[in-house]
Amino acid sequence: MSKEKEGSIKNFVNKLLNSEPQNPKSIHLEIDSDEQNVESGFKCLIEIFTLMMKYLYGNNSGQVNLSNLTEEEIIVVINYYKSFGYQLYVQINENGKEIYTNYTGQSADDNKEKDTLLNHYLNINSKGKIYKIFFDFL
Repeated sequence: MSKEKEGSIKNFVNKLLNSEPQNPKSIHLEIDSDEQNVESGFKCLIEIFTLMMKYLYGNNSGQVNLSNLTEEEIIVVINYYKSFGYQLYVQINENGKEIYTNYTGQSADDNKEKDTLLNHYLNINSKGKIYKIFFDFL
């Protein structure tokens, strides 16, 4: 799944969050994400996302209320991903209407001919909002 050299994903996230987001691609993280392992690479990036959100914005039990996040807090997480060479995209819809997105490209749903990282996403429902989380390489 992951070839992260410093240890577990949890250790990587702890080390990452010990400082502010760094310059894009300045932190090395090696993930198996070639065409045959796109799904495992996606799962690794989701695991990193989950841990980051718990550490940065979780309550005492580690639960995160996504609907309480500000745009600035989302941008912080996006910048951490850039530090290790990935673009995190977040789209938020409420009642079928897009209320936030940092994705300006072609819809990931429209480009299904290839099994690419961009075509994998996680939908999370929170208090009437749907959060679509997906990634691409920088």
